[in-house]
Amino acid sequence: MFSIFVLLVSACGFMLKCIKNRCFVCTYGIILLPIWLVVLIFGFVGLAFAFASKDMINDACFDLKAETSTTLDIEGST
Repeated sequence: MFSIFVLLVSACGFMLKCIKNRCFVCTYGIILLPIWLVVLIFGFVGLAFAFASKDMINDACFDLKAETSTTLDIEGST
């Protein structure tokens, strides 16, 4: 739903070339700022999850490697 709204606002941006009314330009600017902020915030959150998940995967792999590489000593073996 949000993506459709973004596409409609971007289409309004194309109409700025033809429509010279100041009310339209001000309304477009007021609508564009929150959309820009939401898109930017989603981008930063996605980037944070991407980098955080890489560290979590590395930690899990090191833990698994530590668990599987232990050796068992059998009593009485030479």
